[in-house]
Amino acid sequence: MKTRTNGYFYVPSVATDLLKINSTFTVGTGDQTGGTSPYPNILEWPDGIVDMSDLYFVALYCGKTEGEAGFKYMADVEPDRIIDIADVYLVALHFGELTNFNNNPSGVTVKFYNSSGIIEEKSPDSYGFVTIPQGATNFNVTRNGTPIGAMIIFWEP
Repeated sequence: MKTRTNGYFYVPSVATDLLKINSTFTVGTGDQTGGTSPYPNILEWPDGIVDMSDLYFVALYCGKTEGEAGFKYMADVEPDRIIDIADVYLVALHFGELTNFNNNPSGVTVKFYNSSGIIEEKSPDSYGFVTIPQGATNFNVTRNGTPIGAMIIFWEP
């Protein structure tokens, strides 16, 4: 899952208890696909530029909601569990931007929340892994207290 630069993400409904912050960025909202994934089971991967392949990819899955057949987490640019015109708009708004990926996890923290508020704040290990606390429904990624975007991979048990 790769979303906006505001650091906001949701915990997907798939069974998972671990996430990996693969990289972070402050520019490049909408760069969702076109690249080569380093993981054989992940097909969509950003290529460093917001372009027509991203716009086409998001538009292709418009109308899908989380849990529905064909839903793609990478197409949910505005993290609200539905792929709609808001996602397409964000890609179009940032068309032509180059993504400034950063693979250094130093200064990165993840704040997990549920409907009652903050559950726990954690720093990723040196490989970018963070255990998702039980009951967490969403989270924010920050670097030195400033919200940032991140390429997140959810690891299933």
